[in-house]
Amino acid sequence: MSITLSPETQALLDEQLQRGGFQTAAGEAISKITLLENHLPELAPSTAQLWDRCRPMLHEMGEDFAVQVTSAAQLLPELFTEKGQGTFMTLGYMIQEAGGWNSVDQAQFQNLIRAAFGKQVIPGYFDCPIVSVLLEEHYHGAAVLAQGPHTLYLDKLAVHPEKQNRGLARQLFNAASRKAGEKLFWRASIQNPINIFYFRVCHRFERVGEWNLFARGLDDNEWRQAREFVRARPGTLMPLPDPEPAAAATGA
Repeated sequence: MSITLSPETQALLDEQLQRGGFQTAAGEAISKITLLENHLPELAPSTAQLWDRCRPMLHEMGEDFAVQVTSAAQLLPELFTEKGQGTFMTLGYMIQEAGGWNSVDQAQFQNLIRAAFGKQVIPGYFDCPIVSVLLEEHYHGAAVLAQGPHTLYLDKLAVHPEKQNRGLARQLFNAASRKAGEKLFWRASIQNPINIFYFRVCHRFERVGEWNLFARGLDDNEWRQAREFVRARPGTLMPLPDPEPAAAATGA
């Protein structure tokens, strides 16, 4: 049975679910699945038919919609408490990888930065060496990875305002973390609203001058080097130019 929870979310109720949502083959509950991440766990065989129902539903609904999978008995705890055991499913976004700036539409990337940050990248930014750029296929989001002292450095994570709070930032971050082999560090301006997300996903944090420094998987020596790297690295964004004044009207 399917119930509409909001214009963007459908609840799919299945009485065969013993614990409210999908489980792995080892019996562990799965709280969230993003279909296009290509990083799905092996599912319990008992949920195969339900999985076959959900996939076409998500493809038909599109990237901005979601399906909450649970049992009827678990619906109220799922909606109104933090004890729900259902699975939140989204289609996700198509993420493509570019190995260098020559493979990136730099004008579209700059437009994304302007929309996401209200700033633009500094002159010469596209001449800086990078390891990889992970791009949403329509340039609604991007993650830029550069080489740090021993581990990869997440230089940019940008999402267009129209796609914020829809799971794209998390999908890009997950892809960057996998690319980095789960050892990754990054920084953010202390005023950046995305710090809320970064505090949830980081393993370590420290205030370094005007920056918040975050990391996952770094040992103490790598953390010290990351700190020095961030302290020495100049900013890569600058204010947008002032708009040109409107041409003065002329009379006849």
